[in-house]
Amino acid sequence: MDERQVVMMFAAMKAMRYDAIGVGVVDLRFLPTFLKASQETGVQTVHIGPSDIPGTVPYIIKKVGATRVGIVSFGAVDPKDDGFELRKRRYATFRAVRAESDVLILLDQARVATDEWLQRNAERFGAPDIVIGGEATAYVTEPKIIGKTHVLPTSMEARFAGLAKVEIAADKSLKIGYTRTSLDENFAEDQDVKKMIEDYRRPAPAATAAPQPTDS
Repeated sequence: MDERQVVMMFAAMKAMRYDAIGVGVVDLRFLPTFLKASQETGVQTVHIGPSDIPGTVPYIIKKVGATRVGIVSFGAVDPKDDGFELRKRRYATFRAVRAESDVLILLDQARVATDEWLQRNAERFGAPDIVIGGEATAYVTEPKIIGKTHVLPTSMEARFAGLAKVEIAADKSLKIGYTRTSLDENFAEDQDVKKMIEDYRRPAPAATAAPQPTDS
């Protein structure tokens, strides 16, 4: 991945109407470009670190009709960061967004939300309704249910698209259905996104040197 690819990816996500994105391990290498592209496209970077990072927010609440959908992210962080302070901020933020959300989605690139973590913390400050992991969980092909949490499959290189259908009952309980579709040749390419990729792959024009003065 390079900086041009980061910019192209955010432009494509804007075209696909992404609401939020977390920070993965590779993204840390291009964080200034990553955050600049996030701000320019309006695709919000959701991230919790041991201290605030300008250009990110700890979580967002999106209103879908009368339903409050919270999105929080346990993303990759610098290994040199203070582990205790990081855990404290993660848990305090999670508790706050859980209290504000009817449906809570956790983006878990850091693989914090293990089965044991979900079981242990559900009683302490609530559990997420949906967990979406990073590339480390791309081997998962079927949803896994831990208590009231649905851990959904992910995929590498956008080879699959997942759709979670959430129904809220009168007693506020959730029913979550999931379907997974292979993005094969049966699906036409989005022409705007296709052009972005073609422009990215096209070699940049070679720089030309200014003509040098010659002796007369």
